[in-house]
Amino acid sequence: MVELLPQYPILNVPLINGSLLIAGVAIVHVVIAHFAVGIGAFNAVHEWRANRKGDAVMLEFLRRNSRFIILFPFIAGTVTGVGIWFSIALVAPRVTSELIHLFVWGWATEWSLFIIEIAAGYVYYFTWDRVSPRVHNALGWIYAIAAFGSLVLINGIISFMLTTGKFTGIDSFWQNLFNPSFWPSTPIRAVSAFALAGIFVIIVVNYSRGFTQEERAHVVRAAGKWLIPLVLMPPLAVWFFRVIPPDARGFIFNQSAMVMVLLFSFGVVASILLGGYAFFGILRGGRYVTGETGLLMLAIAFIATGSMEFVREGIRKPYLVRPSLVAGGPEGIYSTQLTPGELRQTEAEGTLARAHWWPDATSSTDPATRGRVVYLIQCSACHTANGAYNPIKPLVGGWDEQQYAANLTNLHATKDAMPHYSPTERDRKDLEAYLRTLNPPPATTPAPAAVEDAGQPTPTPRAPSPTPRRGNRTRH
Repeated sequence: MVELLPQYPILNVPLINGSLLIAGVAIVHVVIAHFAVGIGAFNAVHEWRANRKGDAVMLEFLRRNSRFIILFPFIAGTVTGVGIWFSIALVAPRVTSELIHLFVWGWATEWSLFIIEIAAGYVYYFTWDRVSPRVHNALGWIYAIAAFGSLVLINGIISFMLTTGKFTGIDSFWQNLFNPSFWPSTPIRAVSAFALAGIFVIIVVNYSRGFTQEERAHVVRAAGKWLIPLVLMPPLAVWFFRVIPPDARGFIFNQSAMVMVLLFSFGVVASILLGGYAFFGILRGGRYVTGETGLLMLAIAFIATGSMEFVREGIRKPYLVRPSLVAGGPEGIYSTQLTPGELRQTEAEGTLARAHWWPDATSSTDPATRGRVVYLIQCSACHTANGAYNPIKPLVGGWDEQQYAANLTNLHATKDAMPHYSPTERDRKDLEAYLRTLNPPPATTPAPAAVEDAGQPTPTPRAPSPTPRRGNRTRH
């Protein structure tokens, strides 16, 4: 661990906050990436079955679907993947650096698998009818296995942030990668990937020309089977919550965090409904799913996936990397990118003691100027000053001096999501001065200046002259 932040300047994203910026890019990428994984398995499995059964309709659809793969997930997934690296490097450079150094060989392996996945996908598309069916199907399996391996490695690194292992040391790599929450979260992501593949197949076949209604129904029935595993989401979720730390689990089942409860409930219920509809409607009921219905299913799946990703990120609070589950392991890294030990150091020395990126502000004589730097370091990771996401302005709008003193010193005691931060007296007063600028008192109109008595008699006001009314004029 490096000594103390801020070693990097802090990116203060107005209105939406840096964490919401990452979430927005990441959720879109997760949906696309999961689809890319699931569709590889779908094409490989159904090409194998179609070759055995002589299913010309399915083979023709898979040919067209392979073109959709290189046009949509390969391009959009790559762009959003770069967007994730760009946003996390700006918003959370400390944690990004730590994860790269800790899992350097894991990242190298994942990037290698990604290259294999992309190359196999392009070769798979361009070799239809140019190689034997057996060789072509093998190319599909290479793509599917590489894509799934990429998912496994990335999930291991992401789940490590919630249930850490030894954290340091070459011998701890596998323990960190295959951490406790890795095991339930990997099948959860696999089920999501298969379901998204099925939904996209329903959409693609409906908007592809040249298929009859019966041929489309044949492909839709095959796609519906890939949504059925969604009914496994509840037991997988139970398994997941049994292995995570109790305080993280409390964010879901604590009534004070109703947003988390609602998002989690929606994700589970939406998964059950989609899986149930696929089984009872598509497979048992023989219902035909139109393209518009497929788009509606995709919207529900997108919101459900986003909800579960939001929950996964939220239950790590107040940490970005939670403390090690191994006795004597590292303390973790707070959402402010400070370790608990470093935060205690800022409590002793003051937040601005090593705020090297703001020399003019830290040496300023204006408390509000210094307080803004305290806000950027200690608060801006999770709050906007006056934006759309978690704004501080309405929270402190009614505070008086006594409330500022009590709340700024003891917020961690009442808010589980807040790091344990007890500011120095100067930090507290500087932060209070800045927060007061968010709710300035209303401007008052100055009273008219009094006329000084200069010894002159006060003039008696004259009565106004009567104004003649029109129609009552005297004629001469």
